[in-house]
Amino acid sequence: MSRLPVETTSSSNSRSQIYILGSIIGLAVGFISAYLYARAVDESDTESDLEAGDYVKIGLALVTLVRQMTELGSGKKK
Repeated sequence: MSRLPVETTSSSNSRSQIYILGSIIGLAVGFISAYLYARAVDESDTESDLEAGDYVKIGLALVTLVRQMTELGSGKKK
């Protein structure tokens, strides 16, 4: 039989705190971004004209952000 590593209570607790904190931060940043975008659209008196290229730019920016966060957690330096 193979033995799987058993997480200690502090490791599990720390991981849960990271998930909760990350979720709260993500929710707050997403809400603020949506609010600022909606306000900018309202102030310009035009409709939102996002094209496919705009969605690609946003997606790539999010992938870059996630990659940077992962590198912070791994402790790698460039």
